[in-house]
Amino acid sequence: MASNSLYVVMTHNHQLDFDISLEILKREDFHYLGLIASDTKWRRFQQRYKHREISPSLVKRMNCPIGLEQVVGKMPMEVAISVAGKIIESYQALLPSEQPTNEQASKNKGVAWKEIKQLLSLQTAQLQAEPMFEQTSERITEPKTKTEIGALK
Repeated sequence: MASNSLYVVMTHNHQLDFDISLEILKREDFHYLGLIASDTKWRRFQQRYKHREISPSLVKRMNCPIGLEQVVGKMPMEVAISVAGKIIESYQALLPSEQPTNEQASKNKGVAWKEIKQLLSLQTAQLQAEPMFEQTSERITEPKTKTEIGALK
């Protein structure tokens, strides 16, 4: 991901959540990092980050519990809306801070599609400039025939 990216970590597996969040923290260049976690999971993760010498200031930048503080519900749709609201709040902080005129303010409440499109274009350009994976000429395939399986023995 490009620097200053927004991340939401919420997989089916605590270890995977930890591994992903740890790699993001190591980069130190995220704009937003939200982690879905219970109080117990969050305390455990904080200890594990500490043992891996992740700066406490970086951990404090994480958003856990995830989402907006004002939305306290735990139902899936409430969590989803809360997370979406927090992401919107976070990416709006990345936008240029131009003071709209009174006329513009009354017409435009929110972020214009042009601004979102510019941010996405910038992110896409940064991603295309950086290779995601090392390329290799080796290819590993599973044997398909009895002859191929016998050759492996």
